[in-house]
Amino acid sequence: MKRFALSMLMACALAAPAVAAPYFVYVGSYTGGKSASKGIYAWRFDTTSGATTPIGLVAETPNPAYVCTSPNSRYLYTGNWQDKGAPDGDPFVDAYAIDGKTGKLTFLNKASAGGEDTNQVVCDPNGKVVIAINYGAHHPGQHGAGIAALSIGPDGKVSEPFYIDLHEGTPLSPRQTSGAHTHGLVFSKDRKFAFVADLVLDRIYTYH
Repeated sequence: MKRFALSMLMACALAAPAVAAPYFVYVGSYTGGKSASKGIYAWRFDTTSGATTPIGLVAETPNPAYVCTSPNSRYLYTGNWQDKGAPDGDPFVDAYAIDGKTGKLTFLNKASAGGEDTNQVVCDPNGKVVIAINYGAHHPGQHGAGIAALSIGPDGKVSEPFYIDLHEGTPLSPRQTSGAHTHGLVFSKDRKFAFVADLVLDRIYTYH
């Protein structure tokens, strides 16, 4: 049985239809260490019966710790949790096209995540940008914790980051002893702002 790292994996379902119908669920996994996982797995989920049917491995990629779909459900993006200089390359964001009939994924391209230990990727509500949230590994000279914004092209492919912001500063709480560890993003309902939490600096950053 394949072992999934439950603490960080993200299950991502295509937008559920208004009426009962089957749809796809995607799950990322850790692939290093003793894990037998190889990447992204998919299931069919029937909203009427609650039954799930495994599709299996749909994309082989290292440590896809978080997955998200575009608002139009045509594309899927992953944040690959890695330190800089990892055997599989620096941290990156994968882009895939989704087959609406089979649930299979077709690799489109990948781009730099703009930091280290990418723990989340989120598409903006308009489907124009994907933001990578980087936890950071605290390497000397560049800790790699912060966010990076990548453009989404009309073909679903991602660009190299057009904006990177690495978080700096001293933790607000005396209980925290290390530097920035960016972890979590949500968009405002009016789609004008993004709110990003840093769990060690004890701050929420606001981006327009």
